[in-house]
Amino acid sequence: MNTRTQAIIGPVKVLRITDKQFEITSKAFVGLPIEKGDRVLLRTINSDIDAEILHLVKDEAHLSIDAVKYLIEKEVSCVGIDHMLNNSKNAEEIHRLLTAAHISLIEGLRLGDITPGAYEMICLPLPADGTDQPRSRVILKPGKTVVEKSYA
Repeated sequence: MNTRTQAIIGPVKVLRITDKQFEITSKAFVGLPIEKGDRVLLRTINSDIDAEILHLVKDEAHLSIDAVKYLIEKEVSCVGIDHMLNNSKNAEEIHRLLTAAHISLIEGLRLGDITPGAYEMICLPLPADGTDQPRSRVILKPGKTVVEKSYA
């Protein structure tokens, strides 16, 4: 398996970001069990909004440059979020930083029914559909690893 494939297949931590601010900063990660090499999926307040009307919502929770730099410092291998970064004011910079750090990004996840915790993840990139929005399907299977720290 190549490095890119390894980043999107394997153990993953689904983390609940409870901060009600729309801009997620590094402070939101304090106390969360993020370690070197982790794959993390971030379940934000976006997942509490019905997916059918999310596009009508003016403000969505999104990653700040500060949060991205924190994830880079932690040396995660993959980050997924329930938001399309192209809708963020810092989208280009965030993509540039993650790409330079060789961190895979999965956007637009629907995590409303997913409980924070450990899972096995298979991310299946889909063929381009002519838009700028990357597409993929993510399959999560409850993990076999016992995680001792709280995710909520």
